[in-house]
Amino acid sequence: MMSIKLIAAREEFLKEHREPKILVLDKDTDVVNMEGTSNHHPNGNFSNSWTKYWIAFTHETGGIYCAECGQAIWNDENEKSVAICRDILKQHQINCRVEGKELDESLDDYRSHGSHVLLDGVTYITPLCPEHNTNDKGLKIKLKKGTILVEEVDPRIEEEQNH
Repeated sequence: MMSIKLIAAREEFLKEHREPKILVLDKDTDVVNMEGTSNHHPNGNFSNSWTKYWIAFTHETGGIYCAECGQAIWNDENEKSVAICRDILKQHQINCRVEGKELDESLDDYRSHGSHVLLDGVTYITPLCPEHNTNDKGLKIKLKKGTILVEEVDPRIEEEQNH
């Protein structure tokens, strides 16, 4: 079940903004993983998290998986996804101990990124793993059949700071 906090954020959002389009891919589909969107933030009480925005409109309370590679990923709003990723990490720790290797990953390596993808001229949000969200910026990627896309509606765009 989706948290009361996220339900309230969704309701508040819909008072001032239109309902985003939801698209479920009926086949593996090429999209562009957009560059230059790190300054885009969802309006409303989504804690600046596009993954929380995505969860609020998809009502997805099961596990979360990277739309490109299928790896389990997590968001703190989705307890099941955290448990799945902790179990994967524990198994990796056991395997490394057995093989006498050091583990070079942490739970953060499985954190969901609410990624901006472009399909047919429309910007959508979908979860990607950190590796694919970071390494595939600006590239055409193939999302898996069954991926749920949520349209980005009225983002808050902050001026980027040059350091």
